[in-house]
Amino acid sequence: MKKIAILTSVLALAACGGGMSDKVISRSDDLSSRPSWVKDDNPVIVKDGDMFVTSMATVRSDKANISQGYRIAENQAKTDLSNAIKTDIKTNFVDAQEGVEGNQFRTEFLSIEKSEISFSGLMPSNRYWEKVLVTNADGDKEMEYRFFTRMKIKEADFKKQMKDFLNGNKGLSAEFNKRVTETVDEFTMSHKAE
Repeated sequence: MKKIAILTSVLALAACGGGMSDKVISRSDDLSSRPSWVKDDNPVIVKDGDMFVTSMATVRSDKANISQGYRIAENQAKTDLSNAIKTDIKTNFVDAQEGVEGNQFRTEFLSIEKSEISFSGLMPSNRYWEKVLVTNADGDKEMEYRFFTRMKIKEADFKKQMKDFLNGNKGLSAEFNKRVTETVDEFTMSHKAE
């Protein structure tokens, strides 16, 4: 369940990676193949104290605005991280709910609220695009651009922002806060690069 929320991104990367009729016409920086970070199996990776989120966006056009394509891919990466947090942490928040039924609503609200905000310090670290000739459903050839971005945030900053948010919610028990802190740690551990 830990990686279900971001599985869609992985499938999109795999699906766009090599349809039989797709032909890469050009690549950013005149590269001969995709950079290794694009090929990562897991779009959320924690490595050497940094958390990386990889995502892509597709723009169907003969001429695409490169800056706009990167912005779309960056926003998708933020959404992917948000969805991963929502899935992983919300599940554990609900499991950790406190004694009375009314707190389940508060618990779910806390996780949704946190997963909807942006993390300060989440910045682009790598970008790559490719122009691809594809065959559409009607068998016609079309040009599309695929924009890939890898966003980075310090693991410590991510954890601190999550914990600061939780500490700002007075009225939750110490046991509940402990469980949530453990869940944040589990989230980053489950995405450690091997």
